[in-house]
Amino acid sequence: AAALTLVNAAGGSGTFSTITDNQDGTYTALFTGTTAGTNAIKGSLNGGGLTSVAPSVLVTPGAPSLLKSVVTLSSATVVAGNSVTATLQLADAAGNKLTTGGQTVAFLLGSPNGGQGTFGTVTDNLNGTYTTKFTGSTAGANTITATIGGQTLTSGAPSISVAVGSVSLASSTIAIASAKITSGTTTTVTLQARDSVGNKLATGGLTVTFGLGGNSGALGTFGAVTDNKNGTYTAVFTGTIAGTNTISAKIGGQPVTSAGPSFTVTPGAVSLAKSAVTLSSGSVTSGSTITALMQAYDAAGNKLTTGGSTVVFSLGANAGASGTFGAVKDNLDGTYTSVFTGVLAGTNTIKPHWVARH
Repeated sequence: AAALTLVNAAGGSGTFSTITDNQDGTYTALFTGTTAGTNAIKGSLNGGGLTSVAPSVLVTPGAPSLLKSVVTLSSATVVAGNSVTATLQLADAAGNKLTTGGQTVAFLLGSPNGGQGTFGTVTDNLNGTYTTKFTGSTAGANTITATIGGQTLTSGAPSISVAVGSVSLASSTIAIASAKITSGTTTTVTLQARDSVGNKLATGGLTVTFGLGGNSGALGTFGAVTDNKNGTYTAVFTGTIAGTNTISAKIGGQPVTSAGPSFTVTPGAVSLAKSAVTLSSGSVTSGSTITALMQAYDAAGNKLTTGGSTVVFSLGANAGASGTFGAVKDNLDGTYTSVFTGVLAGTNTIKPHWVARH
């Protein structure tokens, strides 16, 4: 009986089919290569080994296998804005690593959700490996796989975690709860700390202050800043001077460079202490008239610019100059006027009374 075996335990390997006795002094069998490498094949007859030179056999890697080819990463974690290297090692169905290039390879993420990023150009290293740079953007977890000739690998895909980066002055955002504030009332301003690609920071610890974008226009005051320990920082803003402005912020003393939200402070309720009366003249001849004008102001000194209140004028004292007031006109701009006709000579004052305040 004839037998065939490999000379070396290491090197190229494979399997032999059943030997066929051709009845003509020859014996044949099929050798199927598995492990790549070089070896030699020896034969024996009736238990005796042949002493002739054993022929060499070279097993070379086969076509790339979607199941056996694998992707590896230089790191399983990448900070958003930074990169890791992804490598595809081609292997055939028996797990032999390919040692030549020439394949069309692309890398991709396993899911459209979770951690996201971009892949650079794929480099064919001409040794069976293909590499690319993955740059993280959206924080979260995902996997990275690859395609060979448009076919996706079926081997296990390595996990990648995109971590939030350090705070960015350009990407952090400022918000205001209400863009219209009545003088004397409050609203909340919020800073959301973000990294360079816009991921929200989820922890606190930053030193944050709020301010106004300009020294003119709407003004007000900020309360103490609260670190919410989740990447947001809040403060209460109290509007005072009417007008329009923007909210700004600083992180660690450095200005946030993203655009701050605009807001408007409108005058508050009329204030008896701040509203004032003026006269068209400080003297009037008996029988003649002057005009008394009352300008309504709120508690912060903002001029009211709308009407709607009921106002009457009167003299400050029962003695001294006297006269009569005509009907009060609401000018619908925060002012109220009445014509005063002088009667008895003397000195007196004119004061307004609010019957109904708007």
